[in-house]
Amino acid sequence: MRQTTGVRRYAAPGSRNILLIETRNGECVLFQRALIETGIEATVSIVSTGAEALPILKGASLDERPQLIVASHQLCTDDESLNVLLQLRREPDCICIPLIMFTGSCDRAMMELARASGVNAIVEKPIDYEAYVEAVRDIADFWLHTNLRIRKA
Repeated sequence: MRQTTGVRRYAAPGSRNILLIETRNGECVLFQRALIETGIEATVSIVSTGAEALPILKGASLDERPQLIVASHQLCTDDESLNVLLQLRREPDCICIPLIMFTGSCDRAMMELARASGVNAIVEKPIDYEAYVEAVRDIADFWLHTNLRIRKA
């Protein structure tokens, strides 16, 4: 994935790319550690806002584009982020990329807003570390390996 201001990339051997949209550094580290523990090889690019994600997604070649976007619930908490989310879902090159909200907040209104904005799934972040690792494994395994995606030719 192309370098952009504000993007942190952590590469692992493998052909899978995950874009993590998360504002809190501790959560980013936790997600990466859990992903490593799963044994699923992926390159994780991290941005803190949806606005930082858009140029990456629009400017990426098919091979560079992430196969999965994992976002915190902050993506559905303000008008600017919601507009970015809606714009992302209107982009022809991005519409097929699964967008998963991984959140510790299971507020019903936020979940309904997320679904209406194009989020494919909402997964609650477990408090227990082992359960957290399993949740990350389930997300990555299903959306990167099990789920069938339509790819442009």
